[in-house]
Amino acid sequence: MIVRFFKTGLSKGESPVNYLLRDSDHAGDKRANQPEILFGNPDQIIRLINDIPRKHKYSSGVIAFRAEEQPSRDQIYSI
Repeated sequence: MIVRFFKTGLSKGESPVNYLLRDSDHAGDKRANQPEILFGNPDQIIRLINDIPRKHKYSSGVIAFRAEEQPSRDQIYSI
């Protein structure tokens, strides 16, 4: 498992949410696995981010698993 945080958080809420939900990655290549919303509401997240008056509005990161790591959905939720 790899955990990484990015130096982001200055844009409007549409940028991170739309990036996570689109079918291509940062290089424009089609994602091998399409995004799936497990819980939450993207529109609500956008509104929350946009309503924050501070310069740094959010943090973003990723938890990635190696090919040989196949966590169950329950294990992913517990992480």
